[in-house]
Amino acid sequence: MSVSIIKSVEATATNLQPYSRKVGHSSMMKSTGSSGVVLPSNGASSSAYDIGVIYFPGWKNNAPGAPSALPWVPIQTLAPNRQPVQGYYAEGQVSVMETQLSQMQYAGIKWMAMDYYWDNGQEFLYHASDALFQATNRGDIKFLLFWANHGTAPTSLVDFDNMVDNWISRYFSKSYYKKIDGVPLVMVFSIEDLEQAATLFGYTVKQLFDRANQRVFNAGLGGVKFVGSAVSSNPYYTTAGCSALSIYNFHYNSLNTLAHSYQELDEGYRVIWNRIFTTATMPYITPMTAGWDKTPWGGWAGDPLHDQCQSTASSFKNHMLAAKAYMDTFPDVSLKMGLICAWNELGEGSYVEPTVERGNTYLDAIKEVFG
Repeated sequence: MSVSIIKSVEATATNLQPYSRKVGHSSMMKSTGSSGVVLPSNGASSSAYDIGVIYFPGWKNNAPGAPSALPWVPIQTLAPNRQPVQGYYAEGQVSVMETQLSQMQYAGIKWMAMDYYWDNGQEFLYHASDALFQATNRGDIKFLLFWANHGTAPTSLVDFDNMVDNWISRYFSKSYYKKIDGVPLVMVFSIEDLEQAATLFGYTVKQLFDRANQRVFNAGLGGVKFVGSAVSSNPYYTTAGCSALSIYNFHYNSLNTLAHSYQELDEGYRVIWNRIFTTATMPYITPMTAGWDKTPWGGWAGDPLHDQCQSTASSFKNHMLAAKAYMDTFPDVSLKMGLICAWNELGEGSYVEPTVERGNTYLDAIKEVFG
């Protein structure tokens, strides 16, 4: 990796500020080589940048398949500063989603990558998407599925086909589903985990992707493209049938060890951006992070210092400016698309949703950088 390339690219971003240290789902891939509920915006964002946010649908009590029966309790007791401005809401209510859509529109966010869960032959945690379908103020905001395939699925070819049929019947036919080249886009949490699962019933990832593509095509929806989570542009992802790359989140610093501050986390992201943008053979949806602190959910096992990767609005803005510089320098690869982790990973400390402590400051930062 060339340090001179990194410095040259980042020099194109204006007003880059010094890092701000604050001591205080996650992808396990390691590198190789102002307050208050905001009002709806008037009209769609005209920004040239296509910025999305990851949406975690884990904030409904007693939801089947949820990681916690009462998900707000750890936030209330261990991190009350993370309380959303609309309170400890009952996710799945249409009014909750409409408020979130208004907040996203204010910041110029154009799409959501909604975590999708399938296990034991069925979908779960779909209450937020149901609310999205009923929202009256959706405007031009689109959505796509981010398949959280860190369970056991698919367990068989039949299981995989049933899941794809669920995508087709519930999601892909929506006019506001996110597409590239006219076909639906699905992000995959771990290509490597999918490969392990597919091997158990005699298939490869490429064969599964081709099968899904044909199944969606036969349904009259043109096919489907898959985005793999990666920290390099290794030919493996091309062979696996990926059409683009990105990642849910990343945990390491520039030295490839667990980050112990947001500065270190940001430096790790910049190494990945540089590596992929300078070697990419397919589009790269630029990943960005609002930070990491999993303390309410028990913390990072084995290294509690990793939970000190909390950002500030200022350091987060600087992180996005650096990402934007890469997007501008490599427009044919970036497609000017970026994905922020996350809207509401409140238990993991990665969130831009307005809270009682932060207000709209993170939305303002997004608006200032990409608006």
